[in-house]
Amino acid sequence: MKLLRTLLLSVIMAGSIIFANAQSITVTQPNGGEQMYGCQTYTIKWNSSGVSNYYNIDYSLNGGSNWTSVASNLNITNGQYNWTVPMVSSSTVLIRVLDYNAPAKRDSSNGVFSVQLPINITSPNGAEVWQGLSSHTITWSPAGTSGIFNILYSTDNGSTFTSVATNVAANNYTWTVPNTPSTNCLVKVQDATTSCQMDLSNAVFEISPATPILTAPNGGEIWTINSNRTITWNSATFFTTVKLEYSTDNGSTYNLITAATANTGSYTWTIPNTPSTQVKVKASNSSGSTVNDVSNATFTIQMPGNFIIIPNGGEVWRSQNAQTITWDATVFASAVKIEYSANNGTTWNTITASTSNTGSYSWTPPMMATTTQALIRITNNTLPTIIDTSNAVFTIKGPVTIDAPVTGPLTSCSTVNINISRTTAYTNYNSYDFSPYQNY
Repeated sequence: MKLLRTLLLSVIMAGSIIFANAQSITVTQPNGGEQMYGCQTYTIKWNSSGVSNYYNIDYSLNGGSNWTSVASNLNITNGQYNWTVPMVSSSTVLIRVLDYNAPAKRDSSNGVFSVQLPINITSPNGAEVWQGLSSHTITWSPAGTSGIFNILYSTDNGSTFTSVATNVAANNYTWTVPNTPSTNCLVKVQDATTSCQMDLSNAVFEISPATPILTAPNGGEIWTINSNRTITWNSATFFTTVKLEYSTDNGSTYNLITAATANTGSYTWTIPNTPSTQVKVKASNSSGSTVNDVSNATFTIQMPGNFIIIPNGGEVWRSQNAQTITWDATVFASAVKIEYSANNGTTWNTITASTSNTGSYSWTPPMMATTTQALIRITNNTLPTIIDTSNAVFTIKGPVTIDAPVTGPLTSCSTVNINISRTTAYTNYNSYDFSPYQNY
């Protein structure tokens, strides 16, 4: 009998404890089995009675072993809270709701549910090496998104981002990688509507420099010493200022042209006095890269010659008439000295000690410089070994000449035409008009 009373008393006391601790909060949503996606808005719901209406809400990613606060001391009367699902991935998620003023009054989801990342980048995802200006495919797996995406990339491990493409309605994008070399690159893909739904590459990858492209000289050119020639390249293939070098031994050794010139795509080079048929030019980024491009084949640097155009043999010039000496100004860059000879080069007279390399010079042969053995000589002032002489002699006639009769006997009492020519600047000679006798 005493044992029966003891058992009854125990049952009553246990019932009292159960009643005293009866739950006054019941979570109804999420309650197990749901599938959610990071950054979406989800409504947590619960029923309650006898509570203060001030709540703490927590979530667990490991079935209740650890809890993270969603909100604290919230005054809610309708038993609902709009939760922005965190950007996490777990299949053992729980929600817990507690009375802020009586934490023993609480409830958790009856079963676990899942949270999945809405976007999962699959490439590039870390350690890739993608060369600038090459094409690669960015790929990702979406879930719970709008299906429209923006793509960005970073070269500073995520501190800043630059747009790649917007409003991409696909799960991949073919990207022409910019020539922005870095070992700290990341790609970001985000939902175009809900920007917090996004993913980053799991680890950094590398953008390596594009292969530089030199376009000239590329082989076979003949460039003359002391001339100005243009080196050209594809500026998109360089990412810094450009270093230029040249070799006269087919690339075995190189000499500096410039350590850093602006990446404009061209550079004017005054050809040095280094004659060779085995010349190449090398172009590279001034810093940050060892990649370069070299002329496809050798070209020639040689001493310029045969650059006088006029007079070059056979011309007939008259003294005191203005004449134009011409030459190819592209074969060298600096001023020239011009001379003439009246005796096939035995002696020389200076026309001008220095004139600009314009390719032409107006010269009036001096009075009475009559000769059939005239030559012109042009010498480069900077490099006197650059020199050219008329290919053959030309004639300088006197200011007044009798052109007919020239040879042969004259018959007595016959009529003879005497033809006189003169310098165009002269209309008479010592104030005596010869015009009536020009055909005497």
